[in-house]
Amino acid sequence: MIADARGSFRRIRAIARRDALLQLSYQFNLLTFVSTAFFSAFIAFFVSDLVDSDLLEQYGGSYFDFVIVGLALTSYAGLGVAAFTEQNMQEQNAGTLEVLLGGPTRLGTLLAGGFVVPLALTTVEVAALILVGVGALGAGLTLQGVVVAAPIVALTVVNFCAMGIASAAVVLLVKRGDPISGPVYQATLLLSGAVFPIELFPAWLETIARLTPAYYGVRGMREALLTDVGFDGIVDELAVLAGF
Repeated sequence: MIADARGSFRRIRAIARRDALLQLSYQFNLLTFVSTAFFSAFIAFFVSDLVDSDLLEQYGGSYFDFVIVGLALTSYAGLGVAAFTEQNMQEQNAGTLEVLLGGPTRLGTLLAGGFVVPLALTTVEVAALILVGVGALGAGLTLQGVVVAAPIVALTVVNFCAMGIASAAVVLLVKRGDPISGPVYQATLLLSGAVFPIELFPAWLETIARLTPAYYGVRGMREALLTDVGFDGIVDELAVLAGF
């Protein structure tokens, strides 16, 4: 058992190292990826001056903080939905997918290894959004808030990884395009309340929003980072995400 675990870890590390070297070889793309988060934060900062709603009072009344946290959390949702599909399409284009799947490495190890670098890049993006947004331009961050937000992020990523693996399976079947990731991410951006409170929706659409895991992820992360509720204040959100 221990030997198998060590072998899986070595394979995950090797896949992640390959992906990291590929990413680092395109330094301009990497710089563009990181800088996008900063531009997004500053755009949201100026747009927030146009928004004023009583629905934001529970999060300090700032639309800027509200939307930055929402966009940060949905970045992880987008990662989970798209990462495995992109991984499969890259291997298909390189002609290496059949070799990998036909080798001795378990499928779970392949998926985990290919997820390491995308997860690290998204974490850099989210950190830039949160630090520049909430930390520097917004209400400010506390260590407690960051710690409380960690399990919310983890459970949200797990939920959307499940959707992403299903999406990757469809790509394997149809052999072309990605018919799932884009629509799922756009629906998530809308229904999670990332950009505006779902209380603004018609009643039927608000009900649908409350049936999606992203809504509880976004709400829990806002409560963790923008209020001082602590773990006791996000128990409901953690329970719902664990259920999903």
